[in-house]
Amino acid sequence: MSQLHKNICAGTLLMETPRTIDDLCATGGVEYLDGNLESIALLGTQLSEALISAHNGAAFASGLGGFASLQSTAHPFRLSSRRMTFQFHPLASVHVLNTAGRAGPKTGLAVSDMRGNLSLRLDTNGGYDTNVIRAMDCIPEPPENPRGFEYHSVPDELPLNVIPLNAVRSARHRWSQDSSASHLDAFCQDGGLSRAVTLPYIGQHKAWRVITEVLPSFLTYLLRHNIGFAPLVATRGFLFGNVLKKGTAHKVDSVFWIANGPQTFALLLDQVAAAWITICGPTMHLELYGMDGRAISALVPDRNEDWKRWNTLLASLPQVRPFTQRC
Repeated sequence: MSQLHKNICAGTLLMETPRTIDDLCATGGVEYLDGNLESIALLGTQLSEALISAHNGAAFASGLGGFASLQSTAHPFRLSSRRMTFQFHPLASVHVLNTAGRAGPKTGLAVSDMRGNLSLRLDTNGGYDTNVIRAMDCIPEPPENPRGFEYHSVPDELPLNVIPLNAVRSARHRWSQDSSASHLDAFCQDGGLSRAVTLPYIGQHKAWRVITEVLPSFLTYLLRHNIGFAPLVATRGFLFGNVLKKGTAHKVDSVFWIANGPQTFALLLDQVAAAWITICGPTMHLELYGMDGRAISALVPDRNEDWKRWNTLLASLPQVRPFTQRC
């Protein structure tokens, strides 16, 4: 498994990793499995040497090992410094697939939304981890879902130029009372779409935009000064990431990535349309969004980090002019 990870180029994976079930089928046979995000989260807590990666088309994160303790959006958010953090929405509808067959020492799982877009991979190279993954049962290929990926509790998506006044009022009312975990739940619920629409109207002392050009230098600064943080890959269904405190930063064209042994985080800079600083309880977060309003990543501090120092650093990032604050 260690050699498998050594062969990874974060930029290449972000650009060329299979994006859909059809892409995955082109690389070999796949089987549909009887599972959901909760079963994936439970399996992940039993893994110790699996290569786990997540991507959303603009950000990619990977690590070697397994998930920290089980946590859905109904649980308090806990950021682990030793294992990978995986927070999921219990109502998310997904496909779970076996990607490496049942024979031989290797096996793997993939997770896609109901439209067939892949977002999570778990790959093993034998031993106990492989047996854990093989515990899932196969099912027939499910029928096509013409309505696509959805939650029963989430309304239809609104155009980006429509301001949901009720959502703005509700967010303003509870913003200061919500915990850091409650703010992160919004990403799992609908991919950050509702949050992106409401952020410009929360209030300039609660959320404000910063220029995206500073992202590479800011992330590099954090690494050079051993400031622990977690860049969480956001998808419509879960958040995934590792705590980074050391590592090497690289930039080639629009791809920026961090490598720290088995841990990797990569970002397509030209896909980041907006960066927001948000005050979320006692800490600040740096939230990245794409042109479609979906969340790309949320950068949060290590729980062992000096939060005052972290907040000061985020507050020092140059702001976007007020008349261009809208996402």
